[in-house]
Amino acid sequence: MPFCANCGNKIDEGSAYCGNCGQRQDRVSTPVSPPSSRGQVVRKPSKKRGALFVIGVIVLLIIVAIASVGIATYVFIPSSSSTLAQGPLKITLSKTISDHPDASAGNNVYIYEVTFTNAGSGSYDVNPFFFTMITTSNSVYDTTFVLAVRQSLPAVTLKAGQSANGQIAFQLPTSQTPLKLEYKVSLEGIDEFVTNLPSVSVWVSEPDCCGGQISLSGIRSAQLSATYIFSNNTNWYYTGDIIAMKVALNDYYSSGSVTLKSLTLSSSDTGFTLSSISPSLPLTVTGGGGEVDVMVYIVAPASSFTGAIDLNGTTN
Repeated sequence: MPFCANCGNKIDEGSAYCGNCGQRQDRVSTPVSPPSSRGQVVRKPSKKRGALFVIGVIVLLIIVAIASVGIATYVFIPSSSSTLAQGPLKITLSKTISDHPDASAGNNVYIYEVTFTNAGSGSYDVNPFFFTMITTSNSVYDTTFVLAVRQSLPAVTLKAGQSANGQIAFQLPTSQTPLKLEYKVSLEGIDEFVTNLPSVSVWVSEPDCCGGQISLSGIRSAQLSATYIFSNNTNWYYTGDIIAMKVALNDYYSSGSVTLKSLTLSSSDTGFTLSSISPSLPLTVTGGGGEVDVMVYIVAPASSFTGAIDLNGTTN
């Protein structure tokens, strides 16, 4: 319906004048509803955009947390086996040796066979004096020197991929039990542990090289003199090592001859076993100054032994 252009009153279709104000109607207008706020557009904030911002902040915090944990735990993760491969150095313990002969009173000596491998990209200095032993009571012991060590772990510089092998030793009171091995180089940021140390599988023996007795029995045994010395270049033997004994047989007294029929280990030589005798028995020694050497080979025991090894022999 048309409206008056002057007062806005409704007028009839086709009327030339407004019935309210009398204004001549040259044109007819249709009013437009005014906006709720003149000259200003009001927008409500987007809920979707706010949610995306919050999610972004949370993701950023998670990334920062993960990165910080990764940096803190790169080197200082202890191993739970006898091989440590964390960080740039790989440390492997292959054997534990009990060295009772080198231990002072009230102590035990443990020898460990160690392999060092540089698994990093740079060069690293390896030094046996950077090792310490931590016991079950949390006591700490440095490495020590013992005569039964056959090949000491060297102090060397390892390039990438290179390895070094050798032995290190610790002397602990008998009341202490080894728990874990620590290798620490503070200047290089290395602090690594090897736990679950190998059980003792080898023992060291130190038999008297020439103080044992050879007891002979038989009708003509009094005519024969028998002594021995060791032919090895060491006085310390590991379990399974072959000990070479050179037995000298002499018959200075008789005009005839004496035959050695057998040689055995004394029952007091616990753990030793006889491997072989060369030349084989029986063996005849000529009287009046005759002399024969016999090599007796025995195997070192699976326990520590100190003292003399005695033999028993029989003659004709």
